[in-house]
Amino acid sequence: MKRFKKVVVLFLAVSVSLVSCEGDDASTAALEGKWQFSKEGTIVAGQEVLEDYMHTEGCTKDFLEFKSGGIFIDHYFEMPEAMCTEYLDTGTWTRNGNQLTISGEEGSQIVTIVELTNTTFKIKVDDGDEMNLVVLTRI
Repeated sequence: MKRFKKVVVLFLAVSVSLVSCEGDDASTAALEGKWQFSKEGTIVAGQEVLEDYMHTEGCTKDFLEFKSGGIFIDHYFEMPEAMCTEYLDTGTWTRNGNQLTISGEEGSQIVTIVELTNTTFKIKVDDGDEMNLVVLTRI
């Protein structure tokens, strides 16, 4: 996938499950805060293949925001008609250990956090055809 926005839509629109790899790391850091997209990729023959996330040139970098009180906001920026415009997808979230439930207009999905430290938030998305990885950094 070229943009993580599509992955977030998958969270909200299609049932996905994530596989936990770093259980201890995933349960020790706080999720609340702003997380900027850093890398994205897949797993090929058991190896992670990551590339830099492609932010829209000339715009603020895309990020996710997990607010206390269970509010989830996906901030992404595009350039329709040569003006950088911010778009928001909002919903709610709850966390129980490594299980993260994200709910929005399209329904609720339960996902598993692969890695969550004070600086890194990594998820693995099994969309049925391939394993997608997304790495975010705290801002």
